Amino acid sequence: MGLDERAQAQFEIFNAMYFGGAMPDVDIRLVKDLRSDGGKRCRLYGATSKVGDQFFIELDSNMPDSQHKLTLMHEMVHVKLWPKSHRSREWKREVQRLAEAGFLLEVF
Repeated sequence: MGLDERAQAQFEIFNAMYFGGAMPDVDIRLVKDLRSDGGKRCRLYGATSKVGDQFFIELDSNMPDSQHKLTLMHEMVHVKLWPKSHRSREWKREVQRLAEAGFLLEVF
């Protein structure tokens, strides 16, 4: 199973475990060195976008293994709360909910 297939499988697991299977369809793409865009985007290992009704998550294929689950979940929160930002109350509440649901035990 390739990295892109593993990322999609992990998305499905997290969707079931932490979102009750309610996440929309998301196309997960691996991008080589997501950070090499000349500084146009302030993203470290992941990016979320939406075209029409379709969401896309891009994950940097060069990120350390230790970052995969955390980055994927971060991008999934973007999908759930689209178009809310990191600074919104909804974002903070969602991160708190995930922590209380045990997500941090997944990554540490």
